[in-house]
Amino acid sequence: MNIHTSMHIQEKHHIQKLLDDIRHFLPQQAPLQFFVHHNTLHAFEHLHFKDAIQQASTMFGSEPFWTEEHYARALLEKRIDSQDLQAILEDTDKDTVFGHVNKYDYRLWRLCHPFTIPANHSKEWWLYEQPTLEKPHSFWRSGIKNNDNHHIVPPSSENLSDLWKTLKPSSFDLKEAPSSLSYRLRDILLKQTGHDSDIYVHSLMIRLASAYLDQGVAHKVMPTRDKGFLVSIRQYFMSGVLNGAEWLDDIGNEMRHQTLQGYSAYNVIEIMLERMQIQAQDKQQVILQTLLSLKGWAGMFAYLEDNPQKAPIHTIPARLADYLAVQLCLEWFATQYIQKLPPLSDINHQIDISFPQHYEAFIVAQAFNLRADNISPHDVRCLYQELNSFNDFERRYAYHLAFERHYRQEILDSIVLNQSYNNHSISKSPVQIICCMDEREESFRRYIEETIPNATSYGMAGFFGVAMLYQGLTDIDPRALCPVVVSPQHYVKEEACNADDKKNFFKKLRHRGAWLNKMRVARKTAFLGMIWSFVATLTKPFLLIGRSLFPCLMHNTIDWFLNLDMEFPKTKLKLEAKDSNSKHHGIKSGYSIDEMTDIVCNSLKTLGLTKDFSPFVVIIGHGSSSLNNPHLAAYNCGATGGGCGHANARAFAVMANHVEVRKKLAERDIFISETTWFIGAYHNTTDDTMLYYDIDDIPSLMINDFKNLSGQLDIVCEKNAHERTRRFTHTPHSPLDKQAKKHAEQHARDIAEARPEYGHSTNAVCFIGRREKTKNLYLDRRCFLISYDPLSDEGGEILGNILRTAGPVGAGINLEYFFSAVDPARYGCGTKLPHNITGLIGVMDGSSSDLRTGLTWQMVEIHEPMRLLLIVEATPKTLLKIAEKYPIVGQLVVNEWIQLVAYHPDTQEFFVFKDGSFVLHQQYYSHLTALSCSKEYYSNKSHHLKPIRIHKA
Repeated sequence: MNIHTSMHIQEKHHIQKLLDDIRHFLPQQAPLQFFVHHNTLHAFEHLHFKDAIQQASTMFGSEPFWTEEHYARALLEKRIDSQDLQAILEDTDKDTVFGHVNKYDYRLWRLCHPFTIPANHSKEWWLYEQPTLEKPHSFWRSGIKNNDNHHIVPPSSENLSDLWKTLKPSSFDLKEAPSSLSYRLRDILLKQTGHDSDIYVHSLMIRLASAYLDQGVAHKVMPTRDKGFLVSIRQYFMSGVLNGAEWLDDIGNEMRHQTLQGYSAYNVIEIMLERMQIQAQDKQQVILQTLLSLKGWAGMFAYLEDNPQKAPIHTIPARLADYLAVQLCLEWFATQYIQKLPPLSDINHQIDISFPQHYEAFIVAQAFNLRADNISPHDVRCLYQELNSFNDFERRYAYHLAFERHYRQEILDSIVLNQSYNNHSISKSPVQIICCMDEREESFRRYIEETIPNATSYGMAGFFGVAMLYQGLTDIDPRALCPVVVSPQHYVKEEACNADDKKNFFKKLRHRGAWLNKMRVARKTAFLGMIWSFVATLTKPFLLIGRSLFPCLMHNTIDWFLNLDMEFPKTKLKLEAKDSNSKHHGIKSGYSIDEMTDIVCNSLKTLGLTKDFSPFVVIIGHGSSSLNNPHLAAYNCGATGGGCGHANARAFAVMANHVEVRKKLAERDIFISETTWFIGAYHNTTDDTMLYYDIDDIPSLMINDFKNLSGQLDIVCEKNAHERTRRFTHTPHSPLDKQAKKHAEQHARDIAEARPEYGHSTNAVCFIGRREKTKNLYLDRRCFLISYDPLSDEGGEILGNILRTAGPVGAGINLEYFFSAVDPARYGCGTKLPHNITGLIGVMDGSSSDLRTGLTWQMVEIHEPMRLLLIVEATPKTLLKIAEKYPIVGQLVVNEWIQLVAYHPDTQEFFVFKDGSFVLHQQYYSHLTALSCSKEYYSNKSHHLKPIRIHKA
């Protein structure tokens, strides 16, 4: 190996190591079809929650928490009270910080009296157009504790002016701004010349990346796409297609030179960094800032490099190193061009950066009756030190902890009080229903128990233990239906029961597809295209009006027309593996009897359902449906990786009904009689409809009972829709359940509807334990419910499996909603109204922008960001043991990304995990409101509601 080759290898390893360290800071969002909720700040999970928020806020320029205005509103609404603030500040020392004021008293006053701090540029308005220096602030003397302050004379305008001058901060008093070094050449030139190279680079980079990753939308395919992004871009530029761009005059020669020299992406990166005179110690920061400037596109390249199988249609070699090499090349040419341009005239004006802190000190001084004649220079310095210490970030963090504490207190106390009412006597249940843990199913389960006497409901992760690679009858490719932390090892296919039915169905489907394809081709020809345009001009307005004004009618009409003379054949799942060596897509095809037995046995034991089976056990998967919604997968089941849980529910029911599986279950002391039948079902959470699978296999003697059951579940769906639609702001909330369900169906079928449903936007709690602990509680669709019986899990093994699979799913959903709500523009993808799909992989704002990642504003606008309150019916010792055994759980717990609470199964006491240990929860509320039904409570209300008891269940 020669020295030149050795240097190239060293360059490659060095750059690759930098990219490996950096790629974690990029969004890890999958293409639209595989949207999976995850912690937006996954790269910071090794840090404590507070430190992670602070670092990420600095790196991304994002908001750390809600604004103080949000928390001020929560104070007014009693969602935060003085007891919460006192509890948050209980460890604050009481040393004097300025005047005669101690730290605890000042901080408590500051949180109880939020006020607007003006921005730097508004100094003139606040001082000369507002009575700031003319009369005392409304908080004057509010910080003085004693009641004998009525004799204090209000300060005059002269006193206020003197106080303002006395409090003028020096450079010593001001908080030192965090250093923001300019690592990119672009930043330096922007300050020097006023020209921004990103204007040139980003618009072109977006077009190139979009065309390269395109999955079938682009008119032409990028050249030599199979050889990688860098090679493809070289071919593109060497063809001279951008000769009109003055700043790229010589890029063709540069690309030819790189090709002749055989430069790899790593060589190009090193060369460009050297040309820009980037020092070795600054390379990582330059690369990071470069990639973050278009983090959505960079993140998609990184994601598809790690998960090429997740490309919707075409697998494309997407490498982050190629992407970075191209962007650095373009930045080099842009910066060289900018240096030749005359600088822009300086329009910036000097701003008094001390004004916000000066104003804050002025209000605080008035509150504690500090005047120009009784405050010393030492007190002024101490005052500014405390303002710097208890700054905007610290105040918002304190507010956030108080907000979480208030809700935590309500939830824990309501569970305690609910136990004094619940009757634990066991009566024969006519039906046992197993739902997904999803918090949207909380109300669905509550209405099951309100509507069907003695019905029992259970909750678990919505893949129901059936982790599979599933391919439906009309699916082109299979997809994994399981949590993202689980890799499926079994392939399951849906097949038509009758070969002739299947043949006729696909024949008609092909004919329809061929006809539609001919229509698409005809539209692009001269003569037929003209006719098509004429016909479309006449018909399109009526279609759009119909879809907007009569969405359900129009949807049903179009659906009837497209499926005319087409009947979907009866199907079955090819579930049982007849041949143990049969494989598809590199994994085993189907399940053996023993494997099916293990799945059913483990799931039933996890639920605590091992005896006293009802005549019907219904397993209900869930998913969503809506029109004109690129983020549809984000509304689906998180436990199936953004898919629908219907196939998992159906598969579980088939397994549990299998004669051989039941025989083997009996050997494990789980006896399911012939009078019990498992039914797989699907709940559409958008239009609240139900589908049932394999109902032809139900024993004839049970058919009438099943019809009665399905009728009762239809009533449950209507009630559930009525509760959901109370939050629809532009839809009248009908007093009738049936009318509310029509509103829900309309939302699912309206092409103009930006809010088909609110998804997980109310999630706040996850309860893992016996249903009797939460039964009859109104939890406002905010609680993930996972069934677990601690009395049958002495070693905590079942709980460990629940936490390592369902824990990251719930935390991922919660944290993505948290951050998208806190900063919809930077952590979320903003409003969906200007979004356009690009290349079938993501959305952009308008025709050209960075790929927008995170959740849309319409999904989070009613969400209250708080960390998931995870309540587990287990001892603190058991939970600490599990956290130590499973790092994926332990990291979330120890670094407090979730709020963990142990609910002791024996003593019924709560223990809250805080600062590395469990602390006994102190009950505050002594009364739990009780009403006869849910509707009585939520009617005519659209805001979040605290827990109450529904006593007529």
